[in-house]
Amino acid sequence: PICNATYTVTYTRTGSNFTETDSRYNGGAATTLVSNVTSFRVTRQSLTSPTTLLVTLTVGTSPAVTRSVTIYCRNL
Repeated sequence: PICNATYTVTYTRTGSNFTETDSRYNGGAATTLVSNVTSFRVTRQSLTSPTTLLVTLTVGTSPAVTRSVTIYCRNL
């Protein structure tokens, strides 16, 4: 096993799809995680340690469903 390995994973809203690109999976091609996305937002919540990010994803329109998660970063 590789200790402390780092990988770049990219999340993108492309049209109405929320996609993930990770070179370890799917040949590095984008994979759709969620369809019918109407909003994707990342907000930095704190400027001091520990740094926290709020990620919000909204899906659909009638009624829209919103999910948020707070991420506590080790290195940012």
